[in-house]
Amino acid sequence: MSVQPICNHLGYGRIVCCLSLLLLLTATGCERRPVEQEAPPDDDLLMLGKPYGGQRLPAKGSLSYRFMTTTRGAYLIIVSDVTAPSRVVLQHPKKTCYLTGNGSCELVSSPRETYGFKIIEEGGQGMEFTLRVIHGWGSNFFEGVTADPVPVSVGQPYLGSVGVNMSSFYRFKTSARTAYTITVSQTHSNLSWVLFDRWVFDIILRGCDVHDGARDESCKLTGLWPHTEYYMMVSEQSGVPGNFQLLVQEQ
Repeated sequence: MSVQPICNHLGYGRIVCCLSLLLLLTATGCERRPVEQEAPPDDDLLMLGKPYGGQRLPAKGSLSYRFMTTTRGAYLIIVSDVTAPSRVVLQHPKKTCYLTGNGSCELVSSPRETYGFKIIEEGGQGMEFTLRVIHGWGSNFFEGVTADPVPVSVGQPYLGSVGVNMSSFYRFKTSARTAYTITVSQTHSNLSWVLFDRWVFDIILRGCDVHDGARDESCKLTGLWPHTEYYMMVSEQSGVPGNFQLLVQEQ
């Protein structure tokens, strides 16, 4: 078979064009330019608001972290879900905080700055914990006020929240005169609750603060009037804002 039929079959003009272009690129030293890519994110920086669980702090050991601020203002470094009530020191260039168990350290920082801090164990026992850095003092976690408590239905779990060293306010209505149990559970902090019989929150019927630390607070109530509205306050006592479950049950 001659060469000419093959060229005609493949398209002789197209082959000549391609060969010419290839020779031109070779002659002129044409080379491929690399595509510029953005620099990868700094994995060493903590993301604001993200919980980092499973942090392990050995006895008499230390861990170092960094985070970048977004705007000027307050930032809260939160240590929660602590497995041992060990004493730790949280050192930041602008502030030093001493924590036992769950707690937090508040500081004010400049915008778009990277800050480092260190957590040092002083109690002589290792521990695990969850670490979180949020923008703000944690006060935005509270809900309800004395003049307008959040309504809660008897028998239905309610997901509440409370800020650092603050209180949230709730109300519920009884259906019958019987015994009730109020439980605050799934906590990340040392919480307590107080029951009042008036909307002005001045006459205490019962307080419940049985346990220290992030443990359930459950107390039984007797002698409540039927079809009556009662008021309660949930308070945070260890410097860790967050959610909890509130459940009012008939017994």
